[in-house]
Formats: sequence, C-alpha cells, structure tokens
Amino acid sequence: MNVDRQLEARILIFVVREFLDKRRATPRRDLILAFETEGVSEALCNLTNHSLLRRKDNVFPENYLPSAASFQFCDDERLRTTARTATILHALRRMFKANPGDRFYEFEELQREVRALYPDADFDEPTLRLGLYLAPDLNAASSFRLKIGGDAEFLPNSCFL
Repeated sequence: MNVDRQLEARILIFVVREFLDKRRATPRRDLILAFETEGVSEALCNLTNHSLLRRKDNVFPENYLPSAASFQFCDDERLRTTARTATILHALRRMFKANPGDRFYEFEELQREVRALYPDADFDEPTLRLGLYLAPDLNAASSFRLKIGGDAEFLPNSCFL
C-alpha cells in the first residue's frame, strides 16, 4: 500500500480545523470533495487504523473527529494542544484527589480550579472544553463520562470523575 503522508497531513489539518472552527465532525463527502483528485479513501482508512482520526458513532455516512494525536500534526502552533491539555489534566487530578467518591463535577468547577492553579494563564472556555474532549484519548481520564451529543455539542458540559 502506497501511503501519501502529505495527503494524510492535509486531511488531519482539515478535520482539526473543521472541528475547532465549525464545532462539528467532518463528513466523508467534504473530504472527498476537498481532495477529489487524490486517494482519500486509502488515506482515511490509514488514519483511522492508526487512531489519528475516529469515526463519529460508526454510522453511514461517515463523519470524522480528530484524536489527540491529530492536533500534533497541524501546521498551526496554536492548534498543538499538549501543554494546555496537560494543565487541564493537572487540575482534574487535583479535583479528584480533593473530593471523595463518585462526585459529579460541573464545568465551572474546572474553570475555577484551573484559574486557582494557573492565575497568570489565559484559559478560555473553548480551550478547557477541548482539553476535556482530548483527555480520554490520552488515557488520563478513563473514568470520565463526557456528554458528547450532536455536532454542536461535541465538547462536554460536565463530567464525572
């Protein structure tokens, strides 16, 4: 199988930007139209097999969401999320350690904890929600139950630890 790594990188950037800018999964059709002269099907198969993309709900027609690894291949430094996600995971860990049992946490509690830990950092709501979305991919929050609904609600409003 001849894999076009440049095409895969462009597809990843397209899906990440769609996810962040339009707050939705990317339909397969949009990818085929955007890269119509190239081997999109083979590239999508390879990207999903390597967990760089995941299919939303495994239904037809296919829609794709980025995984945590997808962001690391983006050409825009602002889209690389490692440091911000680590900060959010640090806050979640502290919340978990400070509270007993299976307590329900609201998103606002995470915002307060991040502000308390990093008062000089600028963490807006979309950044925090993105960190929550990426946390399960990093196996750092496997006990989270995230609310991931329709395309407009792919980022959680609250979580369980």
